[in-house]
Amino acid sequence: MSTRLKWLLACLAAVLLAAGATWLWHAAFEKRVRAVPEESEAARDNPRLAATRLLQRHGHPVAAAEVLGSRLLARLPAGMLVLPARTAIDRKQAAPLLDWVRRGNTLVVQPAWIARPPKDGVLPGKAADPDADPIGGRYGVALAARTRQDDTCRADESEVRRALQDQEDEEEEAEEEKEEDAEERPVRPQSRLVCVTPPGTRYPLELDRPFEVLQPEGRTRPLWGDTYGLGVQVYAEGRGRVVLVAQDYFSHNVLRQHDHGELLLVLARLAGPATQVTFVQSGQRQTWTGELWERFWPALCAAAALVLLWAWSAARRFGPTLPAPAGGSGQPRRALLEHVDASGRWLWSVPGGRALLLAAVRTAVEARLRRHAPELLHLDRAERLRQLADRTALPRADLERALHGEPARRAADFTRQISTLQRLRAHHER
Repeated sequence: MSTRLKWLLACLAAVLLAAGATWLWHAAFEKRVRAVPEESEAARDNPRLAATRLLQRHGHPVAAAEVLGSRLLARLPAGMLVLPARTAIDRKQAAPLLDWVRRGNTLVVQPAWIARPPKDGVLPGKAADPDADPIGGRYGVALAARTRQDDTCRADESEVRRALQDQEDEEEEAEEEKEEDAEERPVRPQSRLVCVTPPGTRYPLELDRPFEVLQPEGRTRPLWGDTYGLGVQVYAEGRGRVVLVAQDYFSHNVLRQHDHGELLLVLARLAGPATQVTFVQSGQRQTWTGELWERFWPALCAAAALVLLWAWSAARRFGPTLPAPAGGSGQPRRALLEHVDASGRWLWSVPGGRALLLAAVRTAVEARLRRHAPELLHLDRAERLRQLADRTALPRADLERALHGEPARRAADFTRQISTLQRLRAHHER
């Protein structure tokens, strides 16, 4: 092989190697930016955050409440109240709600399932007590699974593509089975939309047609709603409006679809151009603890304060727990000895305290002599001192000072008086 051919093959191999390296770099190592959907913490905490921002941008103040409790019902601001799906409303809550609506406000609520026999392609919902939905029962509207479609709206493109694919699959199966009499079925795209034209608007609003749709009984005619009453129906209640919806059109993922945002603005303007909108976050019933707190929170706070004050005073009075004293049960407790010592020091320092201590010991000695040596009580003072000195072997002068002398001023002399009396008492205890 010539040198020229070798150089040609080497250049070709280098070009191929460079092309392969370039392809590998762009395929595996090129930095690409991909959109990763992420929900903020504020959006997770508030499922109506997007609706709140939209309303505030159009001049509507927005408030939020955790549950539909008695405190909220008592202080509902004028405007519109939006309840979440599956909100449990009883008759006690329905009465103040309807009174609030009659004063010119707007209530947006989803009715409950009510069982009824199949009629006009309607599948019955779950059996429920009609008393559990006083709002929907007032207008004869419930939720049901319905097969009827709204043919007044444009066809959804996804439904059209699905219908065409179904037709192609049917044709392939027909060819495989060699069915000569197979009929060609026309494409009939089913609309997944609901059209509603609110008063004052010049074009219909396109809403999502949910699986659960409104099922009216026809007892009360709505003021306006969508074409077949599937998604939205508005009823008059005094000077206000009750809006029955088939689903929650105002949460994050649903509000951005179709014309749900414009529907929210239309409903907010029913009670006024810049009225307040209140969203209830949870459809669960308020717990008894929450109800108790809302009704009697001043009394509960006062009771808690009293308990804390009692605990604080008890802690200051008794102090921490001390360990058990060492020694047997026959030994006096240290706390008692300290108490006796402190009492003695106090009596020694106050006027008349020494006389009181000496008189107490003398009274105890005389009681012991009266019981064990009553014959000494009938003797005179000198004879009694002589016999006591003979019996106890105590000096007569000490007995004289202990039984009849004044309390000594010096601590040593006073202690000698008390010691003499104790020895005299101990001698007659035998």
